[in-house]
Amino acid sequence: MRASLLPFVIGACQPCMVTIDDVARVAGVSRKTVSRVLNGEAYVRDDKKNAILKAISELDYKPNMAARSLAAGRSFLIGFLTLRVEFFHYYFHELHRQTIRASRDAGLHLVLEEVTGVDAPAMQRLESNLQQMRFDGVVLAPVVSSFAPVLNLLERLNIRY
Repeated sequence: MRASLLPFVIGACQPCMVTIDDVARVAGVSRKTVSRVLNGEAYVRDDKKNAILKAISELDYKPNMAARSLAAGRSFLIGFLTLRVEFFHYYFHELHRQTIRASRDAGLHLVLEEVTGVDAPAMQRLESNLQQMRFDGVVLAPVVSSFAPVLNLLERLNIRY
């Protein structure tokens, strides 16, 4: 990082995290203009876009997923519901690997959630976890996709699957 940029990023936080406001300050643009560039929106002049991309690079800016989730009103998380974590089995390993790849390509993060059963305590745990994680959607492993209590819960919570 260039020494001239240090005053913008050194503050009360330790370790210091570069924010979208720091990028805006260094690039000499508004926070909204930085947001437009980060979200791939049109109508940003090339000179401003280049200044923003340069500031992002120099500051080594990484978007804050929690802030992004709050601003967008969604989690950017996809749940992967499986009966048992069986990565020793090739099919489940490959399904998980491809789901990670597809999630990443879509700008999402995959979270593995094990369904421990369909009895009342297990379903209460699953419901609590689903409500806390606020998944944008879930992928169901083949066995889980046939469990009516799980499907009913997803419908009731309005979670896409």
